[in-house]
Amino acid sequence: MDEPSETIADALELLAERQAEAPAIHAPGWETLTYGHLGAQVRYVRERLKTWEIQAGDIVGAALPSRPEMAVAIATLPSSCTFAPLDPCPTIAELAGDVARMSERPGETALERILREVEALTDEEAALQLDGNGSAGNAG
Repeated sequence: MDEPSETIADALELLAERQAEAPAIHAPGWETLTYGHLGAQVRYVRERLKTWEIQAGDIVGAALPSRPEMAVAIATLPSSCTFAPLDPCPTIAELAGDVARMSERPGETALERILREVEALTDEEAALQLDGNGSAGNAG
């Protein structure tokens, strides 16, 4: 008897290995996504988030409509971070509230770490970081 999977992503990876061609997500008007493709998506998202230094415990918000893309996000993101689905058409006040709630947790999120590092830069260093080509970006 197999050991139970620890996460949804683990279970999806196992299904991707065992039933690669079986349908995982089907929505009218969309191409059916197989467990093999979904497993590949889980691995891709996990590796992509690692390159952005996003890890378990960091909160990632996404504003996607209720479509297959949201189902894939719900299936793939929790393997690497805490996923917070957001309203795709929020007011500024609603979005500010979402961001505030996502920030109310112990530890530092990737976004908080990036903001802290940006705040620590001098104005000249920030201009160089934003310009990206070693010049201050002044037009004249």
